[in-house]
Amino acid sequence: MKQVYFDNNATTMMPQAVIEALVKYSNCGNLSSHHNSSMEAEKIVNSFKHKLENSLGMKVIFTSCASESNATVFNNVCNYFKNPHVIISAVEHKSISQCAAELEKNNKLSLSIVPVNKKCQVNVDDVIRLINENTRLVSIMGANNETGSINDIDEIFKTIKSLHPNIITHSDIVQLYGKGFNLSKYADFYSISFHKLYGPTGIGLLAYNPSMFGNTLPFPLIYGTQNDGNRGGTYNLNAICATAVAHYINFTDRNEKNLRVLALKNYFISKLFSIYPCINYSEGTLTEYSKYFVVLTPKQNSLYNTILFSTIIRVNNENIVCNKKLIDALEANNIAVSSGSACNTGGTEGSVLVAMEIPDYIKKGILRISFSDYTTKAEIDYFIKIFKQLLD
Repeated sequence: MKQVYFDNNATTMMPQAVIEALVKYSNCGNLSSHHNSSMEAEKIVNSFKHKLENSLGMKVIFTSCASESNATVFNNVCNYFKNPHVIISAVEHKSISQCAAELEKNNKLSLSIVPVNKKCQVNVDDVIRLINENTRLVSIMGANNETGSINDIDEIFKTIKSLHPNIITHSDIVQLYGKGFNLSKYADFYSISFHKLYGPTGIGLLAYNPSMFGNTLPFPLIYGTQNDGNRGGTYNLNAICATAVAHYINFTDRNEKNLRVLALKNYFISKLFSIYPCINYSEGTLTEYSKYFVVLTPKQNSLYNTILFSTIIRVNNENIVCNKKLIDALEANNIAVSSGSACNTGGTEGSVLVAMEIPDYIKKGILRISFSDYTTKAEIDYFIKIFKQLLD
């Protein structure tokens, strides 16, 4: 059997049409030179940019990735304001959490971190309580890449704007964008990475509301004339053109795809039930069993494609399961998955699991499954077959 790839929250595989576009536009010149060879690609880039701006209702800047987009937001806020107060959630991507920590260390900002609940979601009241007179930026991710939990950024940002209209709102929507969920009109910045929706790596987006800083950001990370002076550097032409194809493929029949992927998610969880008892983490634990699963992805308000769960096999009151060994064994059977954190045989503990106050015995057995639009029931059945053998 070909590889069963259940790690789509890390990156998605490019469809053949995207690969063909990536190759086709690799040798058509520099967009800034306006040669005949690059004119077709230039039309695609301009059309795609216009489509993105219309759909998002914002200006857009092509970047190398969402991490660069995140850094651009923080760079502008910290240079435009003097020692601004910034609020982020406890489960942000490292490109935000580490960036913010380093800027605070260098006295560029003062930082507050809003906690998450057992469902890995931010409560709007917790955000509001942290706001002070010097708060300039609130950055809350749209959906968590590990748990699949979705934050109600529309409610959070709407509440912030109603009380403090001048506070800048930003969301890293890498996992949320392109999956059919509504965004918030109260966001000032969005960070997007297209390799999460069947595009190539090395191409991202920063969408922004020009009413905050104007059409041109005051402090670009890279200076130059490209992207209206907001982000210099030669356009990644073939990646943008390939992304335009991926974007079209991703959004075609999006609702039908979501229903199909959600059905696969429910099917997967039902197959887990056929092996051991299963409970959602927000509902408690199954202490009366020696073998069971704990699902950390909430039943409601979560990504259709994501399941974070832990395998518990108790011996002498200890969980003997190690997720690293499970991942290696699955890999040996041509199945690709990932973990929420490393087991205690080595590695570092994930900040998401710490923020959720996950007990150590649950951390040890955690695996993350993330489907694509192309995942099949047969692949799930194969996973369950091998997984059951490994547990036996």
